[in-house]
Amino acid sequence: LFNDSFQPPLRTHADWLLQKSEEIGVQIFTKRPLDEQQQTSFNPDNIISSLKKYPKALVKYLEHLVIDRRLQKEEYHTHLAILYLEEVLRQRVSTGGKDVEATETQAKLRRLLQKSDLYRVHLLKEKVQGAGLPMESAILHGKLGEHEKALHILVHEMGDFSAAEDYCLWSSEGQGAACRQRLFHTLLAMYLRAGPSAQDLTVAAVDLLNHHAREFDVTQVLQLLPDTWSVQLLCPFLMGAMRDSIHARRTTQVALGL
Repeated sequence: LFNDSFQPPLRTHADWLLQKSEEIGVQIFTKRPLDEQQQTSFNPDNIISSLKKYPKALVKYLEHLVIDRRLQKEEYHTHLAILYLEEVLRQRVSTGGKDVEATETQAKLRRLLQKSDLYRVHLLKEKVQGAGLPMESAILHGKLGEHEKALHILVHEMGDFSAAEDYCLWSSEGQGAACRQRLFHTLLAMYLRAGPSAQDLTVAAVDLLNHHAREFDVTQVLQLLPDTWSVQLLCPFLMGAMRDSIHARRTTQVALGL
């Protein structure tokens, strides 16, 4: 099974161990000292090719490359994401396609899709399309900069307002305050477009403002809000906005004084 780049004892022992236990056998490659792993005889591409008949070991080894060693190679990130996705789809078939809580594999898939910028987004998007995985679809839309589509899925298809707020936070991570503000304003506008008849979205809009006051431009928000909303309803938002405004003004005054 293992090619000639591996020493004969290693080829024999690795194959034997993997047949007994894939989780233990793969440690021949993942638990070696880093200087050994960087030798040509332990070329990751050769090991990946040799592990194709051992799916569990292959996933473990790709996790080792992507998560532990943090290798910045598109093929590894894409391959791992596809293996996660295929396992999630198999699990859904076994449960009859019923909605269940995210499995450990699905949580890993979502985390990889969120954190990595190296996998082939369009390829994963094609594979997810029509698979009944709205959260994963929203994440992939976000990776392509299609934030309104992503938020629409979270709000109108899933009805998960908490996930929509989290999306604004993680999607703008490292992008600066202006990007985060645009995302929160997009989400607020989506809530408000539903009109007063959509009571759950109205409540979501109020909660969004009151819990994330510092993420909004107060002037823009006041122009968007319906005239029927009371000051009392938005008291936490207005108080938070005033505190931030006063703090910013005082900071500016101190800076000018210095």
